[in-house]
Amino acid sequence: MSTLYGATPFANYKLTLQGESWTGDWKNRSQWNLDIVNNNPRLVVWPRNPKEDGKKTEDGRRELTKLPISMLMGAYDLMALLALMETKIIPNPDQSMFEMHFKGRKYDAGGNPVAGEIEVKSKLVFGRDADGVIYFIASEKGRDKPVYKFKGSDWTPILQNGADIPIGLNSNLAAQGFIDAVRTLFGPVMTKFHIPEVKEGKTDTPVSAVTDAVADW
Repeated sequence: MSTLYGATPFANYKLTLQGESWTGDWKNRSQWNLDIVNNNPRLVVWPRNPKEDGKKTEDGRRELTKLPISMLMGAYDLMALLALMETKIIPNPDQSMFEMHFKGRKYDAGGNPVAGEIEVKSKLVFGRDADGVIYFIASEKGRDKPVYKFKGSDWTPILQNGADIPIGLNSNLAAQGFIDAVRTLFGPVMTKFHIPEVKEGKTDTPVSAVTDAVADW
């Protein structure tokens, strides 16, 4: 039994980060969601890149437009990412860049796992750019890199004395809002959608309880 992708409240449209457009058209913006699958968080990025139309993966098995860039991690990794943003990026107005690498099992050309070997599957590059804006960049081998910039919502701009607030402050507020929302929601969502881990063929919680949790949310 596993939690289906998009089953948690993190899939809510208002919690989706709308990335920079590839073409200037809002329909071609990448979409970023935090999700929880099998008791672990992951950052899921749908590039929505027109250049990927009709293209397939290197093995020719899957269409790129149907594959997100997924950054699988543990709960502690997610908290470390948020802490780094809050303590090293938001307080510092200077340009900066950090990377978090996400590794997984290595497979050969035939799609078979290589025993005992792991490799980097995706990367998250994040920091503050030369304009003072905090950003995320998703990276996966062979694909263009989607960008998300913490700039605040176009629907709810913040002004001071009738004028736009400074770019850096606006970005700080947007990033802090993201951090606070994730921290507030993460614990309850993890608890609600927790899947008991079966050990020695036994578990204290019936598997049916997982289905009930999803249905009752």
